[in-house]
Amino acid sequence: LRVKEGSDTSKDQPVTLEGDIAADAAVGIYPVRMVTNHGCSEASWVVIDDLPAIVVTGEADDRRVGQSVALPCCVQSFVNPVGSKSFRFTLSEGQRISAEVFARRLSSDLDPVLRLFGPDGREVAYSDDLPGAEGDAQMRWVAPSAGEYRLEVRDIRYSGGGRYFFHLRLSDVPLVSAVMPGIARAGQSVSLIDAAGTVI
Repeated sequence: LRVKEGSDTSKDQPVTLEGDIAADAAVGIYPVRMVTNHGCSEASWVVIDDLPAIVVTGEADDRRVGQSVALPCCVQSFVNPVGSKSFRFTLSEGQRISAEVFARRLSSDLDPVLRLFGPDGREVAYSDDLPGAEGDAQMRWVAPSAGEYRLEVRDIRYSGGGRYFFHLRLSDVPLVSAVMPGIARAGQSVSLIDAAGTVI
């Protein structure tokens, strides 16, 4: 990555970095630091994702309807004070949906909550803090009936603003909440464990 042309790195102010990501880069969270003659910045965190990215529209601010998205996808956005972001999608009977939000792990001020609403508008799943994820949330759900579902992302305190950003992944993949053993040598097998304590 490089500092975007026109940025003034001689002052203590935010700058924009730009660059290309290798096509074979592994999906994950990566730290980014800027080093200048004046010192080294604190780490900022970025997500590299292989899911199609959705451009958020004003519909996402309407919690009664939400923005229509095609699965699988990823969404980058933020929540406003006393507000939320809502996304709707169609599931068939028996279809699985995994939702994971990255916020605290990216140094966001957002303490995320996920709420899933069924075709009848009633809440069918809820997720707050995920152990080991610094307060982020994830859920995995099997649709009991076909229809349109809506996922809401909001702050637990109903706070919001530019520092309340998130990266949301919507797909059908197993969700890992822990690795056992926590420390492993090269070539050693590890077990991936989901939020229910099941080895994946």
